[in-house]
Amino acid sequence: MTFQIPNIGAQATPPQSALSGVVDEPLIERLAGLSHITMADQEAFVSVLAQCSQKCSYYFFPFLHAFARAPNQPLLWEMVNGSICVYILRYMDKGPNLRLYLPPFPFSSDALKRAEDRQRNFNGTGKCIIVWADQTAGPELMERGYRMEYRESEYIYDGDLVRAADGSNFSRLRRNLSRVRKLEGLVIRAYGHGDKAACLDLLARWRKRRKDQGLETDGYGYTRRIVQHASEFRHDLIQGEVVLIKERLVGFSFGGPITPNMECIFIAISDHEIASLGYTLRHSFVSNGPQRKLFNDGVDGGNAGIREVKLVFCPTEMNDLYWASLGE
Repeated sequence: MTFQIPNIGAQATPPQSALSGVVDEPLIERLAGLSHITMADQEAFVSVLAQCSQKCSYYFFPFLHAFARAPNQPLLWEMVNGSICVYILRYMDKGPNLRLYLPPFPFSSDALKRAEDRQRNFNGTGKCIIVWADQTAGPELMERGYRMEYRESEYIYDGDLVRAADGSNFSRLRRNLSRVRKLEGLVIRAYGHGDKAACLDLLARWRKRRKDQGLETDGYGYTRRIVQHASEFRHDLIQGEVVLIKERLVGFSFGGPITPNMECIFIAISDHEIASLGYTLRHSFVSNGPQRKLFNDGVDGGNAGIREVKLVFCPTEMNDLYWASLGE
Protein backbone atom coordinates (compact mmCIF):
# COMPACT_ATOMS: atom_id res chain seq x y z
CA MET A 1 0.00 0.00 0.00
CA THR A 2 1.43 3.37 -0.99
CA PHE A 3 0.35 6.87 -0.09
CA GLN A 4 -0.40 8.47 -3.44
CA ILE A 5 -0.89 12.20 -3.89
CA PRO A 6 -3.75 12.67 -6.36
CA ASN A 7 -3.61 15.35 -9.02
CA ILE A 8 -5.84 17.90 -7.34
CA GLY A 9 -5.09 21.51 -6.50
CA ALA A 10 -4.87 22.66 -2.91
CA GLN A 11 -7.37 25.41 -3.72
CA ALA A 12 -10.02 22.89 -4.81
CA THR A 13 -13.58 23.64 -3.74
CA PRO A 14 -15.56 20.81 -2.13
CA PRO A 15 -18.55 19.59 -4.06
CA GLN A 16 -21.62 21.52 -3.00
CA SER A 17 -23.79 18.48 -2.44
CA ALA A 18 -27.28 19.09 -1.11
CA LEU A 19 -27.60 18.82 2.66
CA SER A 20 -31.18 17.59 2.37
CA GLY A 21 -31.56 14.48 4.49
CA VAL A 22 -28.35 15.32 6.36
CA VAL A 23 -29.46 18.38 8.34
CA ASP A 24 -32.89 19.81 9.11
CA GLU A 25 -34.25 21.73 6.13
CA PRO A 26 -34.50 25.11 7.97
CA LEU A 27 -30.73 24.96 8.63
CA ILE A 28 -29.57 24.46 5.04
CA GLU A 29 -29.41 28.15 4.17
CA ARG A 30 -27.52 28.94 7.40
CA LEU A 31 -24.96 26.26 6.49
CA ALA A 32 -24.40 27.50 2.94
CA GLY A 33 -20.97 26.58 1.62
CA LEU A 34 -20.64 23.43 3.76
CA SER A 35 -20.82 19.85 2.48
CA HIS A 36 -21.37 16.49 4.12
CA ILE A 37 -18.25 14.29 4.06
CA THR A 38 -18.73 11.65 1.36
CA MET A 39 -16.65 9.10 -0.53
CA ALA A 40 -16.25 11.64 -3.32
CA ASP A 41 -14.13 13.78 -0.95
CA GLN A 42 -11.31 11.25 -0.53
CA GLU A 43 -9.14 12.93 -3.17
CA ALA A 44 -9.39 16.40 -1.64
CA PHE A 45 -8.64 15.21 1.91
CA VAL A 46 -5.68 13.05 0.84
CA SER A 47 -4.22 15.89 -1.22
CA VAL A 48 -4.40 18.35 1.67
CA LEU A 49 -3.14 15.90 4.32
CA ALA A 50 -0.15 15.12 2.08
CA GLN A 51 1.01 18.67 2.90
CA CYS A 52 0.50 18.27 6.66
CA SER A 53 2.32 16.81 9.64
CA GLN A 54 -0.75 15.95 11.72
CA LYS A 55 -0.38 13.11 14.23
CA CYS A 56 -3.93 12.83 15.59
CA SER A 57 -5.81 9.73 14.42
CA TYR A 58 -9.04 11.70 14.01
CA TYR A 59 -7.71 13.04 10.70
CA PHE A 60 -7.91 9.49 9.28
CA PHE A 61 -10.37 9.90 6.40
CA PRO A 62 -12.26 6.58 6.82
CA PHE A 63 -12.99 7.63 10.42
CA LEU A 64 -14.22 11.08 9.35
CA HIS A 65 -16.44 9.49 6.71
CA ALA A 66 -17.87 6.97 9.21
CA PHE A 67 -18.32 9.44 12.08
CA ALA A 68 -20.00 11.92 9.71
CA ARG A 69 -22.90 9.46 9.56
CA ALA A 70 -23.53 9.41 13.30
CA PRO A 71 -27.20 10.14 14.04
CA ASN A 72 -27.94 13.76 14.92
CA GLN A 73 -24.34 15.00 14.73
CA PRO A 74 -23.13 15.08 11.11
CA LEU A 75 -19.64 16.23 10.15
CA LEU A 76 -19.57 19.00 7.52
CA TRP A 77 -16.63 20.61 5.76
CA GLU A 78 -15.38 23.42 3.56
CA MET A 79 -12.12 24.46 1.90
CA VAL A 80 -10.76 27.89 2.88
CA ASN A 81 -7.75 29.07 0.87
CA GLY A 82 -6.35 25.55 0.62
CA SER A 83 -7.11 24.54 4.23
CA ILE A 84 -9.88 22.15 5.22
CA CYS A 85 -12.25 23.04 8.05
CA VAL A 86 -14.33 20.20 9.51
CA TYR A 87 -17.34 21.05 11.67
CA ILE A 88 -19.70 19.00 13.81
CA LEU A 89 -23.37 19.97 13.95
CA ARG A 90 -25.05 18.91 17.17
CA TYR A 91 -28.73 19.09 18.06
CA MET A 92 -28.87 20.23 21.67
CA ASP A 93 -31.67 21.20 24.07
CA LYS A 94 -31.10 24.87 23.30
CA GLY A 95 -31.09 24.24 19.56
CA PRO A 96 -28.55 23.27 16.89
CA ASN A 97 -24.93 24.08 17.66
CA LEU A 98 -21.98 24.23 15.23
CA ARG A 99 -18.42 23.57 16.41
CA LEU A 100 -15.08 23.16 14.70
CA TYR A 101 -14.23 19.47 15.02
CA LEU A 102 -10.49 19.81 14.29
CA PRO A 103 -8.20 22.81 13.78
CA PRO A 104 -7.98 23.80 10.09
CA PHE A 105 -5.43 21.70 8.18
CA PRO A 106 -2.92 22.81 7.13
CA PHE A 107 -3.22 25.34 9.93
CA SER A 108 -4.11 28.78 8.63
CA SER A 109 -5.07 31.93 10.55
CA ASP A 110 -7.43 32.92 7.73
CA ALA A 111 -9.18 29.54 7.81
CA LEU A 112 -9.44 29.62 11.59
CA LYS A 113 -10.97 33.11 11.50
CA ARG A 114 -13.49 31.93 8.89
CA ALA A 115 -14.41 29.01 11.15
CA GLU A 116 -14.76 31.30 14.17
CA ASP A 117 -17.00 33.70 12.26
CA ARG A 118 -19.13 30.82 11.01
CA GLN A 119 -19.60 29.48 14.54
CA ARG A 120 -20.51 32.90 15.95
CA ASN A 121 -22.98 33.62 13.17
CA PHE A 122 -24.65 30.22 13.37
CA ASN A 123 -24.75 29.86 17.16
CA GLY A 124 -25.50 33.49 17.98
CA THR A 125 -22.85 33.61 20.70
CA GLY A 126 -19.27 34.83 20.97
CA LYS A 127 -17.90 31.43 21.98
CA CYS A 128 -15.87 29.25 19.59
CA ILE A 129 -14.98 25.62 20.26
CA ILE A 130 -12.58 23.12 18.72
CA VAL A 131 -13.61 19.63 19.82
CA TRP A 132 -10.24 17.91 19.22
CA ALA A 133 -6.95 19.79 19.06
CA ASP A 134 -3.66 17.94 19.45
CA GLN A 135 -0.58 19.32 21.16
CA THR A 136 1.04 20.55 17.94
CA ALA A 137 -1.76 23.09 17.45
CA GLY A 138 -1.63 24.29 21.05
CA PRO A 139 0.91 27.14 20.77
CA GLU A 140 -0.84 28.80 17.81
CA LEU A 141 -4.27 28.42 19.38
CA MET A 142 -3.16 29.80 22.74
CA GLU A 143 -1.54 32.74 20.96
CA ARG A 144 -5.01 33.53 19.61
CA GLY A 145 -6.48 33.38 23.12
CA TYR A 146 -7.81 29.81 23.18
CA ARG A 147 -8.02 27.94 26.48
CA MET A 148 -6.76 24.38 26.22
CA GLU A 149 -8.37 21.67 28.37
CA TYR A 150 -6.61 18.30 28.37
CA ARG A 151 -8.80 15.34 27.32
CA GLU A 152 -6.64 12.25 26.69
CA SER A 153 -3.48 11.01 24.96
CA GLU A 154 -2.73 8.83 21.95
CA TYR A 155 0.00 6.17 21.89
CA ILE A 156 2.58 6.55 19.11
CA TYR A 157 4.97 3.71 18.28
CA ASP A 158 8.24 3.53 16.39
CA GLY A 159 7.44 1.09 13.59
CA ASP A 160 11.02 -0.16 13.25
CA LEU A 161 11.25 -0.99 16.95
CA VAL A 162 7.89 -2.76 17.01
CA ARG A 163 8.66 -4.82 13.90
CA ALA A 164 11.98 -5.97 15.35
CA ALA A 165 10.62 -6.44 18.91
CA ASP A 166 14.17 -6.91 20.18
CA GLY A 167 15.58 -6.41 23.66
CA SER A 168 14.21 -6.67 27.18
CA ASN A 169 11.71 -3.84 26.68
CA PHE A 170 9.81 -5.99 24.21
CA SER A 171 10.03 -9.29 26.12
CA ARG A 172 6.33 -9.20 27.11
CA LEU A 173 5.33 -8.52 23.53
CA ARG A 174 7.37 -11.49 22.29
CA ARG A 175 5.76 -13.78 24.91
CA ASN A 176 2.25 -12.75 23.91
CA LEU A 177 2.99 -13.13 20.21
CA SER A 178 4.45 -16.57 20.83
CA ARG A 179 1.33 -17.66 22.75
CA VAL A 180 -0.90 -16.85 19.76
CA ARG A 181 1.47 -18.36 17.17
CA LYS A 182 1.17 -21.72 18.94
CA LEU A 183 -2.60 -21.86 18.40
CA GLU A 184 -3.67 -24.65 16.05
CA GLY A 185 -5.21 -23.49 12.78
CA LEU A 186 -4.01 -19.89 13.08
CA VAL A 187 -4.26 -17.80 9.91
CA ILE A 188 -3.58 -14.06 9.59
CA ARG A 189 -4.41 -12.52 6.22
CA ALA A 190 -5.62 -9.38 4.50
CA TYR A 191 -9.28 -8.42 4.93
CA GLY A 192 -11.55 -9.21 2.00
CA HIS A 193 -15.10 -8.12 1.23
CA GLY A 194 -16.26 -11.65 2.03
CA ASP A 195 -15.15 -11.14 5.65
CA LYS A 196 -17.64 -8.33 6.31
CA ALA A 197 -20.42 -10.42 7.82
CA ALA A 198 -18.06 -12.30 10.16
CA CYS A 199 -16.42 -9.04 11.27
CA LEU A 200 -19.80 -7.45 11.99
CA ASP A 201 -20.83 -10.53 13.96
CA LEU A 202 -17.64 -10.41 16.06
CA LEU A 203 -18.16 -6.68 16.62
CA ALA A 204 -21.73 -7.30 17.86
CA ARG A 205 -20.47 -9.95 20.29
CA TRP A 206 -17.69 -7.60 21.43
CA ARG A 207 -20.28 -4.89 22.12
CA LYS A 208 -22.57 -7.24 24.05
CA ARG A 209 -19.71 -8.52 26.19
CA ARG A 210 -18.67 -4.98 27.11
CA LYS A 211 -22.24 -3.92 27.88
CA ASP A 212 -22.71 -7.01 30.07
CA GLN A 213 -19.56 -5.99 31.96
CA GLY A 214 -20.84 -2.43 32.39
CA LEU A 215 -18.10 -1.05 30.13
CA GLU A 216 -18.32 1.73 27.54
CA THR A 217 -18.96 0.80 23.93
CA ASP A 218 -17.87 4.15 22.46
CA GLY A 219 -16.75 3.71 18.90
CA TYR A 220 -19.15 0.88 18.07
CA GLY A 221 -21.11 2.99 15.58
CA TYR A 222 -18.25 4.31 13.51
CA THR A 223 -16.40 0.98 13.71
CA ARG A 224 -19.45 -0.75 12.26
CA ARG A 225 -19.69 1.83 9.47
CA ILE A 226 -15.99 1.48 8.60
CA VAL A 227 -16.43 -2.29 8.26
CA GLN A 228 -19.56 -1.80 6.16
CA HIS A 229 -17.81 0.58 3.75
CA ALA A 230 -14.22 -0.74 3.89
CA SER A 231 -14.26 -2.02 0.31
CA GLU A 232 -15.45 1.36 -1.01
CA PHE A 233 -12.42 3.38 0.12
CA ARG A 234 -9.36 3.88 -2.06
CA HIS A 235 -7.10 0.87 -1.58
CA ASP A 236 -4.24 3.12 -0.41
CA LEU A 237 -6.40 4.75 2.29
CA ILE A 238 -7.29 1.70 4.36
CA GLN A 239 -5.67 -1.58 5.26
CA GLY A 240 -7.53 -4.43 6.96
CA GLU A 241 -6.43 -7.74 8.42
CA VAL A 242 -8.31 -10.67 9.91
CA VAL A 243 -7.26 -13.44 12.28
CA LEU A 244 -8.83 -16.87 11.94
CA ILE A 245 -8.47 -19.97 14.08
CA LYS A 246 -9.65 -23.17 12.41
CA GLU A 247 -11.44 -20.99 9.83
CA ARG A 248 -13.37 -19.03 12.50
CA LEU A 249 -12.80 -15.26 12.46
CA VAL A 250 -11.61 -14.21 15.91
CA GLY A 251 -10.10 -10.77 15.27
CA PHE A 252 -9.81 -7.92 12.79
CA SER A 253 -7.99 -4.62 12.42
CA PHE A 254 -8.28 -1.57 10.19
CA GLY A 255 -6.05 1.45 9.75
CA GLY A 256 -4.17 3.47 7.21
CA PRO A 257 -2.25 6.68 6.59
CA ILE A 258 -3.04 9.93 8.37
CA THR A 259 -0.25 11.70 6.49
CA PRO A 260 2.64 10.32 4.39
CA ASN A 261 4.71 9.91 7.58
CA MET A 262 2.11 8.73 10.08
CA GLU A 263 0.01 5.56 9.98
CA CYS A 264 -2.79 4.76 12.40
CA ILE A 265 -4.03 1.49 13.84
CA PHE A 266 -7.58 2.71 14.12
CA ILE A 267 -9.53 -0.46 14.93
CA ALA A 268 -8.43 -3.66 16.66
CA ILE A 269 -11.30 -5.94 17.71
CA SER A 270 -10.72 -9.46 19.03
CA ASP A 271 -12.50 -12.35 20.71
CA HIS A 272 -11.65 -11.80 24.36
CA GLU A 273 -11.91 -15.50 25.07
CA ILE A 274 -8.61 -15.97 23.21
CA ALA A 275 -5.73 -14.45 25.17
CA SER A 276 -3.17 -12.13 23.60
CA LEU A 277 -4.97 -11.51 20.30
CA GLY A 278 -4.80 -7.73 20.80
CA TYR A 279 -1.00 -7.89 20.71
CA THR A 280 -1.00 -10.00 17.56
CA LEU A 281 -3.44 -7.71 15.74
CA ARG A 282 -1.27 -4.65 16.36
CA HIS A 283 2.09 -6.27 15.67
CA SER A 284 0.83 -7.86 12.45
CA PHE A 285 -0.63 -4.56 11.25
CA VAL A 286 2.66 -2.74 11.81
CA SER A 287 4.69 -5.58 10.27
CA ASN A 288 2.60 -6.37 7.19
CA GLY A 289 1.52 -2.90 6.08
CA PRO A 290 3.61 -0.01 4.75
CA GLN A 291 6.94 0.11 6.54
CA ARG A 292 6.28 3.55 7.99
CA LYS A 293 8.31 4.97 10.83
CA LEU A 294 5.44 6.11 13.06
CA PHE A 295 2.16 4.43 14.06
CA ASN A 296 -0.62 6.06 16.08
CA ASP A 297 -2.58 3.50 18.13
CA GLY A 298 -5.16 5.95 19.45
CA VAL A 299 -6.25 6.47 23.05
CA ASP A 300 -6.97 3.96 25.80
CA GLY A 301 -10.33 5.50 26.76
CA GLY A 302 -9.43 5.17 30.44
CA ASN A 303 -9.48 1.37 30.15
CA ALA A 304 -6.68 -0.18 32.20
CA GLY A 305 -6.59 -3.35 30.08
CA ILE A 306 -6.20 -1.45 26.82
CA ARG A 307 -3.57 0.76 28.43
CA GLU A 308 -1.59 -2.32 29.47
CA VAL A 309 -1.67 -3.72 25.93
CA LYS A 310 -0.48 -0.47 24.35
CA LEU A 311 2.32 0.09 26.86
CA VAL A 312 3.78 -3.30 25.90
CA PHE A 313 4.57 -1.78 22.48
CA CYS A 314 6.86 0.77 24.19
CA PRO A 315 5.35 4.00 22.81
CA THR A 316 7.99 6.57 21.98
CA GLU A 317 5.55 9.47 22.26
CA MET A 318 2.18 10.35 23.75
CA ASN A 319 0.17 12.75 21.59
CA ASP A 320 -1.93 14.88 23.96
CA LEU A 321 -5.42 15.89 22.82
CA TYR A 322 -7.32 18.95 24.03
CA TRP A 323 -10.68 20.70 23.99
CA ALA A 324 -10.02 24.29 22.87
CA SER A 325 -12.38 27.20 23.53
CA LEU A 326 -12.35 30.93 22.81
CA GLY A 327 -14.66 33.57 24.29
CA GLU A 328 -17.68 33.14 26.54
